[in-house]
Amino acid sequence: MDRSLPLNWLDLPDHIQAFISEKLVHIKDYIRFGAVCHSWHSIYTQNPHRHLMHRQLPVLMLSSDYGKTKIYDLSSERVHKIPVRVREYYEYSRCSTEGWLVSKPVIWNPSLHLFNPFLSVANKIELPWLLSNFYFDKVVLSANPASNPHFVVMAFSLSSVCSDNRKMAVYKPGYEAWKFLDCKCNKIQDVIYYRHQFYVLDCDGAVWACNATCPHLILWNVVQVPPLELKCVGRRMYLVESSGVLLQVTRIWKQRNGYNLHPHLTVTAEFKVFKLEQVALNWVEMTTLGGQTLFLGDNTSMSILASDFPGCKPNCIYFTDEGFGDTVGEFGYIDMGVYNVENGSTEPHYPQNYKTVRNPAPFWIEPTLGASSFVQ
Repeated sequence: MDRSLPLNWLDLPDHIQAFISEKLVHIKDYIRFGAVCHSWHSIYTQNPHRHLMHRQLPVLMLSSDYGKTKIYDLSSERVHKIPVRVREYYEYSRCSTEGWLVSKPVIWNPSLHLFNPFLSVANKIELPWLLSNFYFDKVVLSANPASNPHFVVMAFSLSSVCSDNRKMAVYKPGYEAWKFLDCKCNKIQDVIYYRHQFYVLDCDGAVWACNATCPHLILWNVVQVPPLELKCVGRRMYLVESSGVLLQVTRIWKQRNGYNLHPHLTVTAEFKVFKLEQVALNWVEMTTLGGQTLFLGDNTSMSILASDFPGCKPNCIYFTDEGFGDTVGEFGYIDMGVYNVENGSTEPHYPQNYKTVRNPAPFWIEPTLGASSFVQ
């Protein structure tokens, strides 16, 4: 090759161009790739969901006084305004899953829907009404509806007052109504879609499985509790898939300001992380995350490789306050931070001078293609 001649990117073979696109991790880079020239743009348009192979660094949804909804971008360490079209959905949102906001039914509008704030078209999915006596705390998608029309939705309640057959509900396209599961497990803590099944974590640390493709929806116990005794400490637990491994994470609260132990009067003291050994089906405690970073809160728990995203702290857990009203301090929610699994330290992860309000509580949402509209 004559190195004195200028390189013409248009002359690159199609398979080399496709190979380059496959190496891109960031959505923003994939969008820029499609803007280089016509041939590169054709690869971009022909493979609109290639970016979904990589988990994206989530942004933090925030609300402040006077109905101002904003997001905090960890990569740029900046707070951004959210377009007006998103605010009306965020105001009644309770959580997020696979880049979609999940609306919170209200008395005058009991319907439930999914809304993707990063997409300009095909960004809203109407779901059937839930029963009036079923209050969901979290909703989990089996897949991103933008790339998989055969998604399944599971809604569940953390409340112990719900009857066994009203703790969990499942919906998928084609259903006329939600289907409720007989749930014999103890109070639910978290749900995740893992290896083609929904896995349910109860407050004892036991894990149950549900195959949502079966005509009869049942739960069966697959893994017993990890070796952790915390009889006198408040806790909250999560399930996370990290590098193909199922993790159980226990969030441990401590008393705040000398009050008796109560979720409204506590702050996070530490986390314990266990990985599931698939063969022995037992839990093994971890003291590192192998360079991964976890994001926990009112969102589908997720893990990303920290080295893919500058500024993201490896072997750490980014956690949000889960809406306990009394943890709102001078500068907003105080039970939020970055916990280092290796040394047990905690530090802030968003601007402490940005005051948030009580409802809705901050939560993470993962950007999907189209995020350049307000995440610069």
